[in-house]
Amino acid sequence: MNVSELLKQYGEGLREFNHVKLHAIELSGSDLSKISLVKANLNCVNLAQASLVEADLSEALLLRVTLWRADMRRTRLVSARFDRSQLIRANLSDAYGRGASLRQADLRLGNLQNIDLMGADLGGADLSYADLSGANLVGADLSYANLTGTNLSQADLTGANLDHAIVVNSLWNGANLSGVDLSSLDVHRIDLSQASISKTVPNFSSASLSRFSR
Repeated sequence: MNVSELLKQYGEGLREFNHVKLHAIELSGSDLSKISLVKANLNCVNLAQASLVEADLSEALLLRVTLWRADMRRTRLVSARFDRSQLIRANLSDAYGRGASLRQADLRLGNLQNIDLMGADLGGADLSYADLSGANLVGADLSYANLTGTNLSQADLTGANLDHAIVVNSLWNGANLSGVDLSSLDVHRIDLSQASISKTVPNFSSASLSRFSR
């Protein structure tokens, strides 16, 4: 299938394109709301500013994909792979991405409010200045992730891996850090005063810790 065939069939009302292979094609600005691309191969596709609202990308391969400013609200991303993809300023609010892989993905300035990334792999991802307030990050791998200025207010990071993550100026109001090993973090200029940190391994030499919730 090529891009013309996909867009023609989508325009005719077809929504199921599971298992398709569309390598390095141009779909920027396309409206693909509610499309189903389960187990599709979309490596290197350009989806900048595309609409993927309520799409199903479960188990799809989206390596090195461009999703700059893409609208992915309520998208299903279970076990999808976005490694090294560009998602700068993408809107992933309320998306469901349990077990997804976003290793070394660029999510700067993204809207990830209330996203469910339980057990997801975000190792080395750039989440600087992204909004992950209310996110489910239980058991997620955030090792070596850049969380500079990231809003993690009310996020649940129970048992998450934050090994060597960068957390300068990130926001943690109401975040749940229970069972997280914080010993490798550079906590310079970080305020954990409103976070829940029961059963953590601490490293708080530079952090603000007043009013901890335990």
